[in-house]
Amino acid sequence: MRERLLDLKGHLEASIDFPDEEMVLNSPKELENSLNAVKQDLEKLIRSSEAGRIVREGINCVICGKPNVGKSSLMNALLKEERVIVTPVPGTTRDAVSEYVNIGGLPINIVDTAGIINTGDPVEKEGVIRSKLYLEKADLVLFVADITTGIVKEDKEIIGLIRGKETICVFNKIDIETRKKINTDEIKKYFGKKVPVVEISALKKINLDKLCRDISAQVWSGSVFANDYNILINARHKDSLVKAAEFVKEALGSLTGLRPQEVVSISIGEAVSALGEVTGESISEEVLHRIFSRFCVGK
Repeated sequence: MRERLLDLKGHLEASIDFPDEEMVLNSPKELENSLNAVKQDLEKLIRSSEAGRIVREGINCVICGKPNVGKSSLMNALLKEERVIVTPVPGTTRDAVSEYVNIGGLPINIVDTAGIINTGDPVEKEGVIRSKLYLEKADLVLFVADITTGIVKEDKEIIGLIRGKETICVFNKIDIETRKKINTDEIKKYFGKKVPVVEISALKKINLDKLCRDISAQVWSGSVFANDYNILINARHKDSLVKAAEFVKEALGSLTGLRPQEVVSISIGEAVSALGEVTGESISEEVLHRIFSRFCVGK
């Protein structure tokens, strides 16, 4: 992108400094199209900074659901170790438990929360409060329901808490014969949008590979990648790119507003300088070099 902006600035500077020379220069429309293309690429790269954060820091993936649907069993299955105590007694998990796991090359901080229910027990009540706090901070929610009962009243209340969050609906206990058939249209109605639905058995470790693929896909679904771009790795890079994008927009505004070419050139130069903060390169000598190397003018 910096190279492309340098070319545009070189053309503008040549037309400004050597108006009497016969040179084939970009028309205003070509210049506008080129600037728009750079602007779009800058915006794409800026958006990818979120992907960079994910690669560096991972995401918070919260497992939630009513008691005794298999949340802790699912966490143990994903971690491939018996990290959380599992019993048939509802409410065994009283506090949130978190661990990092690698899923598809991504660091995922998985949080197993206490079952969300209306309770008078002060300990359980505190666990529910903490579960809700974790849900507020979640990047991705694994909503676990019991496939032997389908979506019941308690599930609907929890869905109301997570509606709007990035969510995967996980129906557990498919190894039990009394399982119900899941209606995905009904699930969509509950969430107000289409969400991935996975049927698993955390106990028998059935379909966990599909769940992991869905987690990976859901993480990246909102991120923008281009095959020829690397992910941004720090906030300073993002700041420089935001500045560059603003200067390109400024150049476009000057161009469409029929302001002098010198003004357009200055904005492009500022954009190049901002990108130079990422690449560590200077601008002035390169612009002069392009003027003299690409056009037949005397030095």
